[in-house]
Amino acid sequence: DSLTIDYYVSSITKSQDSIYWIGTHGGGVYTIKNNKIQQYTIEDGLSSNICNELFIDKNNIVWIATPKGINKIDSLGNISIITSDDGLNSNNIKTIAKNKDWVYVGTSNGITVFNEKEFNSIQIAPPILMTNIKINEKDTTLHKKYVLEYNKNNLVFEFIGISFKGQINYEYTLDGLMKKWVTTSENIARFSGLSPGKYIFKVKATRLNKTESIAPTIIEIIIKKPWWKTNLFIVSSILFSLIALVLFIRDRINKIRKEEQEKSEINKKFAGLELQALQAQMNPHFVFNALNSIQNYILKENKEKANEYLSKFAKLMRLFLDASADNYISINDEIQLIRFYVELEQLRFKNKFTVDFSIDVDENIEIPSMVIQPFVENAINHGLAYKKDKGQLSISITEDEDFVLCIIEDDGVGREEARRIKEQSFKRHKSRGMKIVEDKLKLLDLIEQYNVDINIIDKKDNNNIGIGTKIEIRLPQNK
Repeated sequence: DSLTIDYYVSSITKSQDSIYWIGTHGGGVYTIKNNKIQQYTIEDGLSSNICNELFIDKNNIVWIATPKGINKIDSLGNISIITSDDGLNSNNIKTIAKNKDWVYVGTSNGITVFNEKEFNSIQIAPPILMTNIKINEKDTTLHKKYVLEYNKNNLVFEFIGISFKGQINYEYTLDGLMKKWVTTSENIARFSGLSPGKYIFKVKATRLNKTESIAPTIIEIIIKKPWWKTNLFIVSSILFSLIALVLFIRDRINKIRKEEQEKSEINKKFAGLELQALQAQMNPHFVFNALNSIQNYILKENKEKANEYLSKFAKLMRLFLDASADNYISINDEIQLIRFYVELEQLRFKNKFTVDFSIDVDENIEIPSMVIQPFVENAINHGLAYKKDKGQLSISITEDEDFVLCIIEDDGVGREEARRIKEQSFKRHKSRGMKIVEDKLKLLDLIEQYNVDINIIDKKDNNNIGIGTKIEIRLPQNK
């Protein structure tokens, strides 16, 4: 005889007493034992007939993740419910797990963790977390300290207190501006038009029973005075930044080498490719030309342009370093890295080419780091650089359900002509980026079954003469 459940099944698991538990979308939860089916629904006490996930602990207690809180079914069939009224940060429960007495709850609004034994008896001080900091309405990476230019003086702090039970209020102050604490139920604080100086933002969470955070979260903000008044200061800043960058790169390389000694051979090889990619992208020829162009602006007393390109150069170096530290990078960071790189290359080649970006993609999707940039570098240095008249570079990034598609297209001399010119030239641009990308993608496929499809198209006119190159890169969306 066959047993049939006419609902979408979201989860199946088996308890220690050999009962199969089946979660559905619309039919609640079913049990199957000895070919007999029993159903639990709203009529039996569930908060919802939609089950997102099931988890059975060592005591045969069934934990059910639903859009209306957590449901528990004990060995006697008794049902209890836990909701945001009990301290969850959302009733829309996506996933749930338990390890010993600790329950881990994934919701549409983040994660809640609580100790089942202490849940109803102990008032734990609510921890306070900083979730976001905006500078001039732009999101930034979270740090404990910020040193900002004089015109980056509009700040927004976003934070959240974690409470197992009960409503939370917040108290915050800004030393250097405020003498008292402000109490609010909102998890955001705004400050506009701050004068140069030192500020310390402090925030803590407080329950209605007056239980408050053990210690406030502290962020230090320093807003500098204008610094571009003298050429000597600009040159000194460039020199200092370059020295600090070299020391940071050296320290980063040493740390990577030390850490990779403890890993497997395949991971050592992967780290080696990351270092090669970092060194290839930060080649001395590119760095020298970028700094030389910035120096020309300084000598011509074009302080605004010098400051602009120095800022782009520093941000590009930082993005290179950040990308070298991780296997994956968000598309947003990759696009920003490419934009800074292309702008500096346009400066180096004296606007020999124009660039067109077409971006239509969720910028939070992650892709392998340092994959797209070497293709852009190739298009500039081996295609457009050899073109006699002004060239055009197009970069398009789109997505569908399965792939992120990146198309890099130039109207340069083509690969065959570029190869011929290089063979006749004494000064050959040695780009190792393509070989590094190839080796890296092979390792990603081996380690994580992450398969990237790359298609290179040689564009030719009616006389079979190269008129550029088109590269299509398809990156799986499952990362």
